[in-house]
Formats: sequence, structure tokens, C-alpha cells
Amino acid sequence: MKTLDKKLILSALFGIIFLVSTSQAVYAFQLIDLKIKPDFFKPLWSTRCKATETAVDNKIDKFDKNKEKDYDKYVNLKARLSEKIIRWEEAGYDVDKLNEDLKTLGGKIKTFSSDYTVFIDNLRNIKGGVCDLSESDYKDIIKSTKSDLMEVRKEAMDIRSYYWGTVRPDILDLKNQKVTGSEE
Repeated sequence: MKTLDKKLILSALFGIIFLVSTSQAVYAFQLIDLKIKPDFFKPLWSTRCKATETAVDNKIDKFDKNKEKDYDKYVNLKARLSEKIIRWEEAGYDVDKLNEDLKTLGGKIKTFSSDYTVFIDNLRNIKGGVCDLSESDYKDIIKSTKSDLMEVRKEAMDIRSYYWGTVRPDILDLKNQKVTGSEE
């Protein structure tokens, strides 16, 4: 028990010493008054804007390639589903639900494509005027463009979740149609 008391007293003592020493250091930092002129950052922004233009160019290229890849993936999904619906209908299955799902999926793909186009157009608009904008205006435009990107990503997730949550279960229901049809 005595060693525990000694350890407790020593740790409390070190804690008090630490607090006292840091409070004096903080007080010393408060005495220093740094005055930076607002014009100090303007040359920095002008050199950074040229680098930002090239970075925006690279991002536009990347997003263009991703748009083509994603859009092609969704269009191929819709085309394959359409072909399968035709085959299932010829086989005698009831595919009315799937036809409705296909129309809804097509609408979601169109919305995705148009919003992605708006997002990339906003990026192109940023590229043209990066050096003409102040840094705060540039940050505001970047924030709005990021929100556009988040909307596009949400729509892509909506397409995937619609397929897996609605279309896929309707496809699996076709198996039940065949099973119930063969039992009769």
C-alpha cells in the first residue's frame, strides 16, 4: 500500500509540474503578436493557380474516363436486362414487373448521365477562371462542385441499390413462376 501511495504522489507531482510549465509556455506565445499583411498571400495564390489549372485538367480527364466507364456499364446492364426480358417473355413468363423496373432503371441512368455532364461542365468552368478568382471565391466554387460530385455518386449508388434491391428480386421471382407452373 505504501508503494501505491508513493506512485500516486509522484504522478500527481509530475502532473502539477507539467501543467505549470505548459501554462507558462502558452503565456509566452500569447505575448508574441504576429502581424501579417493581407497582400502577403497574393503572390502565393498566383503561383498556385497555375498548378491548380493543371490539377483541374487532370481531374477532368479522370472524371471523363470514369463517366464513360460508368455510363457504359449501366447502359450494358440495361441492354442485357432488356434482352433477357424478351427471352423470358417468349418462354411464357410474366415480365410486366421487370418491364416497369427497366423503365425506372432507364430513367435513373439518364438522370445519372445528365448530372455527371453538369458536374464535368462545372469543372471545366473552374478551369477557365482559376487565376481570375480570389482564393475564397475559388474555395466556394470547389465546395459547390464537390456537392455536385456527391450527388452524382449518390445517383450511381441509387442505380446499384435499385438493381440489387428491386430488379434482382423480381428476376428471382421468375424462378418461382416456373416452379409453381410445373407443379400444376
